[in-house]
Amino acid sequence: MTTKTPKKNENEINKKNTKKLTNKTTKKPKEKTIDPTIDPTIDPASVSNYLKTNPEFFNKNPEILEHLKIPCKQRGVIELIERQVIHLQKKNYQQRVKLFQTLEIAKENERLLLSIQKLTLSLLSASNIEQSFKQLHHNLIKDFNLKEVTIALHKLPDNINQVPYLREITKTYKSTIKELLGGDSSFCSPLPPKIKRWLFEETNLKSTATIPLGRRAEIGVLALGSTDEQRFAPQKGTLFLDYLGKIIGNIISNY
Repeated sequence: MTTKTPKKNENEINKKNTKKLTNKTTKKPKEKTIDPTIDPTIDPASVSNYLKTNPEFFNKNPEILEHLKIPCKQRGVIELIERQVIHLQKKNYQQRVKLFQTLEIAKENERLLLSIQKLTLSLLSASNIEQSFKQLHHNLIKDFNLKEVTIALHKLPDNINQVPYLREITKTYKSTIKELLGGDSSFCSPLPPKIKRWLFEETNLKSTATIPLGRRAEIGVLALGSTDEQRFAPQKGTLFLDYLGKIIGNIISNY
């Protein structure tokens, strides 16, 4: 006599299947593990400051360079060391340009100093005031490469021949000159049109310098004109011009 296995209740089977299905759909995703070697408190600024204060870091850890890539707008992606070389080359070029400019300024200053020395010796060797004016005008035009030179004095010496580059300051221009040269420094900014026309006959001058002769231009002014726009630019110094004015003022006052 065989024993029959009782059939499972159909409702019980459906409940088990439903439970399995529910477990599959509500299974939580596996959480990502955080790399314990990465400190979340470190930010780019901290890394940057550290590398700046430890410039030998990559020399001591060269293997890191193999993993570094830095984007470059001009050439896509380049190695860090190549980027550093490009940066240093650019910086080196800028320093060379600056050095070249400094050397050029030094050469120009040396040339000016020698020209002033030559002019001073020429003025000291003159036998009279009229010859001094001629030497002054000639040397400034030739050695300083100027287009026009004018010597304007409050009082002209007696018995001196009138020449185009020499004139007496009249009442009309005394106040203007006093305003321009109230101190002891030369004036290199554009002159008022009226006084520029009085001082210079040349109309094509691009830059001018007005140098006081004597303290507060009490003797007069020496006016220099150039066709070079940058020759007497306002941003340039007036050290040599002031020095020239003092030498000429002292020589003229001795007559």
